[in-house]
This record gives sequence, C-alpha cells and structure tokens, in this order.
Amino acid sequence: MNTTFAMERTKTGGRAVASMRMIGSALALTLMLALAGGPMARAEGGTVNIPDAVLQKCVNGRLGQPATSSVTTAQAESITVLSCGAPNDLTGLEALTALRDLSFYNVNSPTFSIPASLKDLQVLAIYGGEVTVVNLPSTLAKLETLTVTRTYLGGLRLPTGLTSLKTLLLNENRILAVADVTGVPALTDVWMYGQTPAPFPDWPQRTPYPFPSTDRTGQPLQTTNVLAVVDGKSITYQEPGDYAYILGARTGRFSLKITQRVTDPKAPQFTPTPFPLEYHLRPFGDHTGDGVSDTYGIDAGQRLLMYPGTTVGRFQNPTVVGTNMGDLTTLTQTPRARQGDGALIARRAVDDGLYSYETSMGGYIVRTTKIGTKWGGMDLIVATSLHVYARQASTGDLFLFDYNPNAEDLTNRGRVGRGWSAIKQIVAIDVTGEGDADLVAIRKDGTLLTYRVAPDGTIGGARVTGRGWNTFRQAWVPGNVTTLMQYTTARDDLMGQSLTGNVYVYENRLGSWGYPRLAMTRAAGLRLMA
Repeated sequence: MNTTFAMERTKTGGRAVASMRMIGSALALTLMLALAGGPMARAEGGTVNIPDAVLQKCVNGRLGQPATSSVTTAQAESITVLSCGAPNDLTGLEALTALRDLSFYNVNSPTFSIPASLKDLQVLAIYGGEVTVVNLPSTLAKLETLTVTRTYLGGLRLPTGLTSLKTLLLNENRILAVADVTGVPALTDVWMYGQTPAPFPDWPQRTPYPFPSTDRTGQPLQTTNVLAVVDGKSITYQEPGDYAYILGARTGRFSLKITQRVTDPKAPQFTPTPFPLEYHLRPFGDHTGDGVSDTYGIDAGQRLLMYPGTTVGRFQNPTVVGTNMGDLTTLTQTPRARQGDGALIARRAVDDGLYSYETSMGGYIVRTTKIGTKWGGMDLIVATSLHVYARQASTGDLFLFDYNPNAEDLTNRGRVGRGWSAIKQIVAIDVTGEGDADLVAIRKDGTLLTYRVAPDGTIGGARVTGRGWNTFRQAWVPGNVTTLMQYTTARDDLMGQSLTGNVYVYENRLGSWGYPRLAMTRAAGLRLMA
C-alpha cells in the first residue's frame, strides 16, 4: 500500500520501520474497507448507505430527486456518469457499479482511493484540491482516461491491471520528475505540463545542485534560463539571484517551474537579482508552452478537440480535452488577463445558459461555471478579456456585458448597436495594436467589417477590411499562430473555416490582413471552432 511506502521513505531504523509499517498497513486496510463500502455500504431494504452529504446530494442530483432522498440499489446501479464536489467520505460509491465517467472537484482529502467495484469505469478525473496520493485498484481494466490536475500530487504508481489506459493527464501538480510516475502502459499518451513544486532550498552559485532531470528517453531537460546549466543529474547556477524558470522535456509534454535562491558565498551581503520570468507571459491561446497559440474544435462525436499550433502556422493532430459537448451552440475563446490559461465561453442548448469553461496547460477543462441564464434569444456571442457581446436574434440589436473572468461575473451594460441582423458572425481581435480587442463582423454578403472598440467597450464606426467571406462557414481568433511568440510583439490572427473544410489563417497586420495560409485540412466535420 502507499501508506507503507511513504513510511519507509521517511523513517529509519529497523524496529521503527517495522512498527510504522504495521500501523500503516492496518490503517490502510481500515481506510480501504471504509472507502470500498464493505458489508456496511448497503442498508436494509435495498438502499445504499451514503453518509457523506456532498456525495449523497451529488448522486440524488444525478437521479433528479431531492438531495437527502434515499438511494436504492437499483438506482445506484443505473448511474453511468457522475460529477461531484469534494466529499469527505466515499462510502456508497462502490454501489455505483455501472459508472463509466467519474469526476471530482476541489478534493481536500490528501488520499483518494477508488473502489475496486467500479470495473466499468472508462474516464476518471480529479480537478483541484489537496490530494497527494491517488490509489487505483487493478480492477479498472476498462479505464481509458485518467486526469489528475491542480493538486499536490508528487507522483503516481499505476497498478498493472490498467490495460486499456490510453490518456494520462497529470498537468499542474507537484511532480518533480518523469520517473515519479510509474507503471504506465506502453501505448499511453502522457501529459505532465506545468508542474509547480515547492521552492528549492537556497544554494551557492557554481556548485551543482543534485537534481535528476531527464525525459523518458534519458535526455536532460531543457531550460529557459541561460544562467542555469542542466546536465540531467544536477543544476549549476552561474550567478546569484532569485531564479524562476521552466524546465521542459525535449520530447515535450513535461515541464516544471523551478524557483530557487542562489547565493554568492564570497559576498558579505546577498542582494537578490530577479531573473525575468517569461513563462507567465505566454500568449493568449497557448496551451502547450511553445509560444504559439492553439485552437479548439467540436466534432460530430460531441468531443472537444485541442489542435496544437506550430511555428509554421499549421496545426498538429488533435487531443481530446472534453466530451459530451454536443449541446453547445456557440463557442468563443477568451484570455484571462493574458496569462496564458484562458477560458471558453459557450451557450448550452439544454438550458440556454451561458457557461465559462476554464482551461489549463494542455487545453483541458478544469472548471465549469454558469455565468448567465436565459441566453436562448442570443445567437451571436463573442467574448474578450473584459467584455461579452451578444446579438439578440429577434431584433438584431447588439448588447454589451462587462465580464469579470476572475469572479466569473457578468454585468449587463445594455444595447450598444442596432441593425446587426445582416451580420452572420462576430469575432473579437485587436486590429490596432493598442491592446484592446476590436470587433470584426462578417456580413451575409461576405463583406468583412472592422469596428474600433474603446477601452470601455463602446463601439465606433465600421470600415471594410475584406470581401468574399461568404465562402467561409465560420471565423474565429485563437490567438497568435503565424509568428513565434516574442512576448511583446505577437498579434492575434484571424482564422476561417471554408465550406470545403479547409482552415486558413490571415496574419494580423494592424488594420489589414495578410494573404491566406492553409492551416488545416479535412476540418469539415468540426461544427464549432474557437
């Protein structure tokens, strides 16, 4: 068990280790019985014992009944999808034997164990919280996707029974090295971007700091800091200062943020010399850390796909970052104060609600928040970092909403335009280079119009900046996809999906557009793109 393993790593001495091992094993056995439900999970009368109020409310919500209702065995066995907050006790979860998709948010328990009875589980996700240990049984032979992100997880041991595991998403945890994740099946696609371990201890300059840092092929990790020499076994700093930089794998899909104070032993006093951290200035839409923005699409299978961008303006093969997205009727990507991680703003047909899907490194959705109700009458919706614009279908009027991405809050500012019925699409993009997003609209006759937008969100007059866009199904702005990120000079570009399925990118030349460049082919099956 992991409990025993942890004790062996932190204790020394024969008797002490043996005693702690016995205590840890007994405690682990007790915890397993509690989490697995044991003989106490089912109460008399064919009902399931769910003592935790959060889990009970979550299960009843899925069944469409009051939060404190009793759950019968038959009801429990009918549930295939479950998404919950942070229960403290998983007793009763073992009765949901038909579960295929299970996710938890903001889990505050340090140890998280999945019951062995969930043999049909295909998707398991833990988003956020203080989890340090995840225990998985070897019975999860059907598990295809495992996500653990934004937690305190420092490593993961996978049992040998996970023979179907195809995707392992461990972004934004505290994993120090690729080798800390073991037992991964050979064909599994592994993502471990944005690890943020605790600061390393103070260290003298020009003295190797022992730190194994290699990728899965054994090659040393690469660093963004020229003053830090990394050889795979240690890190040597050439000058004193407060260091904050990124180590990344040459083969991709693993990176961690190193913070460490380096001192000069010969100096009578130490004065920190901060090194500029460029990582947090990733451009809008960059979800892989390479300085180039990426784009999203929803396919016919209701999957949300993320297509990584490249420095040559073409997109790579996609990664599935979301499922069950078929009821989305609008989709737009928006930055969060241009800090790299952003959000997707979308309207759902199931309840006409407006939702914010917060994304993280790798492009995966880590949090969903409903930010508006009764949006069914709006047919064109576009978001910037500070505003949301929406056209009312019945009148053609354009409305402005102030958007607070941190508080996930909208404030209706009222109507800011009339006569927008002739417009078939609106996108937001800075076409002046002043840092504020303007609006680009496509009329039904294919004319491309650019509207200057003031910092307060009000709209100025239009000018024609393109024609022939009636041959495009949709247009959007994923970010900068034509130039390697220069942190201060990159500009967001305009993209369009033609009726034939090809995707073209138009370089933003601050007031005009470059010639179209082919960015993707065979995209006709993508219903929405952002």
